[in-house]
Amino acid sequence: MRPEYLKQMSREELDQYAAIANYDLGKARSVDAKVSAIQEAREHVATVRVLGGLEVSIPIRRMHDKRLSDLLGKRGKLSDEDIETLFVGLVGDDQAKAIEERCTDDDGTVDVDAYSLAIAQVLRAQSAKN
Repeated sequence: MRPEYLKQMSREELDQYAAIANYDLGKARSVDAKVSAIQEAREHVATVRVLGGLEVSIPIRRMHDKRLSDLLGKRGKLSDEDIETLFVGLVGDDQAKAIEERCTDDDGTVDVDAYSLAIAQVLRAQSAKN
C-alpha cells in the first residue's frame, strides 16, 4: 500500500492493518510513526538458504502480495505454471535463474527434483513468513 494512502488511515485502522499483516508497531503512537513502522516492516528482507547454501533474498512485501496469495489459496489445485509464477514472484527473475542454473547438469538437463526442492525450501522457510 502506498504511504500516502496509509497516512489517510486512522490510528485504529493502522493498528488493525499491522495486526492482520503481523507487523510489530513497537511504541509507535502517531499516524506518522505507525506508517513509518509499517513501511519498515514491509521493506524487511528474509534470507533463505537453498540447495546447499545458495542465499536467496525474499522481500517480505512480496509475501503479502495479493496476486501470490491468491495462488497459494488454490492449495491442491496449483498447476506447474502457477507454482512457477508463485516462485518467481517471490524470489524474482534473477534469483530464479540462479537457482535454475544450480539445478542444471553439464548437458543442459534441468533437474526438476532439485528445482522442486528449492521451491519447497523457499515456500517453507519460516524466516520468509515472519
